[in-house]
Amino acid sequence: MYNVYHTMTKEPFLNKTTPELFFESKIHKGAWSFLNASLKSEEPVVLLTGEYGTGKTLLCLKLVETLKQQEQPYVYISTPMQSYKEALRGICKSLHIEATSEDSEDSLHRLIYAFFERNPDHTLILLLDDAQEHNSKALNKVRMLVNYNVEGRNPIRLFLVGSPAFVKRLQAPDLEPLDQRIKRRYSMTGLNFIETKEYIYFRLLEAGATGSPFFPDDTIQSIVSITNGIPRRINNICDMCLQIATTGGIDTIKSHVVNEAVTYLGWQLNSVPLPDNATASPSVSMGTLLTSSGTRVQTPMNPPLSTAHPQISPPTDRRSGHFITPDEHDWTIEQQSNSQDTYNTGLYQEESQEQQRDLPVWAWRTAVFLLIIACIVVFFIRDIDASALVQQLLNQQ
Repeated sequence: MYNVYHTMTKEPFLNKTTPELFFESKIHKGAWSFLNASLKSEEPVVLLTGEYGTGKTLLCLKLVETLKQQEQPYVYISTPMQSYKEALRGICKSLHIEATSEDSEDSLHRLIYAFFERNPDHTLILLLDDAQEHNSKALNKVRMLVNYNVEGRNPIRLFLVGSPAFVKRLQAPDLEPLDQRIKRRYSMTGLNFIETKEYIYFRLLEAGATGSPFFPDDTIQSIVSITNGIPRRINNICDMCLQIATTGGIDTIKSHVVNEAVTYLGWQLNSVPLPDNATASPSVSMGTLLTSSGTRVQTPMNPPLSTAHPQISPPTDRRSGHFITPDEHDWTIEQQSNSQDTYNTGLYQEESQEQQRDLPVWAWRTAVFLLIIACIVVFFIRDIDASALVQQLLNQQ
């Protein structure tokens, strides 16, 4: 419906995984460089993680295209519904090993090992998507398969792709052997303001849009705040915005349309969107490298273009689904500093008030003390004068 209204040839925000619509944000280019570098390396196990909807499967399909072009044997396990035995059959098919449907897992293992012993220079890439959905037993079987060594080489190399929850699962005792073998890790995060703006218009132009619809900067900032820059969420909310705009005959998508789209989608606002007349401010795109111990190290991918802080929710832990940008971190420190200054000022005012209340008391006590001293001095002087007079009279007699 909105394709006719906005004169587009196709739906711009379909949640369809197509490598042709690969948007080269800094995060996605960083992830793609990581996968390419891992292909050239001999590291047996690598891990790519990202929140649901960040584009991990799209990267997997792009990697599959590259492997086909390089004529590199591979097996892509796209769903946990594929069993381990099916993966072994896929390896045999990729390596042109004759196997029957009656072969057991042990038989398939022997066929695969025999092939690599005859061809020690050959390698195979095992690409496992949605790794967090596979059970521990299957993951450990894959680990032991990758452990197979021929003349000091691991002919089967494992590329794991999963959500941040998989990193937590790896810390379980039964998956510790696999966790120790993952040295190279890369974690994807959401798009920043500028990348979200470019992404939205990239999808619109690919769909044949010619000037309509228009997303103002404050609307895009609202979308970033609501979606945390996750591409799939951006697709969902933008698609709903276009439906609402078409029904109302709207060409410019303003923030109130975004709020209405959130209501229709049944989402909960995790922040307050900017008003229609607000000025948007881009945040900083962060790439996250994961060490072998699971520690997250955030690295800025581009500097901020403005010192103004976006009106988004207060920073939270990255594990809860919201990553902390440097701007947000500075904003938090500033708020804490202001709170501390206010607290210190309050203490100082209380001390001053107490001192003001105590001043009359100290003045009264000082006056009483001085009066007592004066009385003692007067009586002492009188006593001296009387003694001297008595002594004089005695001398005269």
